[in-house]
Amino acid sequence: MTIRSQAGDDDARFVRLLAATHGRVNGNDDPAKFRRKRRQSTDVNLAKHAIQDKFESRIKTVEAKLDTLKARAETAKANVEIKAIAELLTKKPMIQHKLQELKKSTANQWEQAKADLETRIADFEKSVHGIESKIKAH
Repeated sequence: MTIRSQAGDDDARFVRLLAATHGRVNGNDDPAKFRRKRRQSTDVNLAKHAIQDKFESRIKTVEAKLDTLKARAETAKANVEIKAIAELLTKKPMIQHKLQELKKSTANQWEQAKADLETRIADFEKSVHGIESKIKAH
């Protein structure tokens, strides 16, 4: 018996054991079908986590840029930009809240939560870029 076939046998035994513990006993559910469903579910969860990580990264990048801009604006005594930055800082908690909603969302809510968060992050990024342009112009 090769290592590959032994691993396949182990996998098949695991699937049968897992299926039996979930009420799927001999013939009630195809082990291969159950294995595909489990693999698809894992793939979906990995994809969701990757999207969540991407959003978290974008949020952190924009927050860091905003902190840098705030320091520049304060140094340049750019009151208009300082006020705009202060206003943007009030939006950070809502974006974090939406990220948490995305993480906790069910399959039915996922797309809507993702779209909402994407829109908020894009608006946040656009606002930060606008302030950045004004500060660079000074």
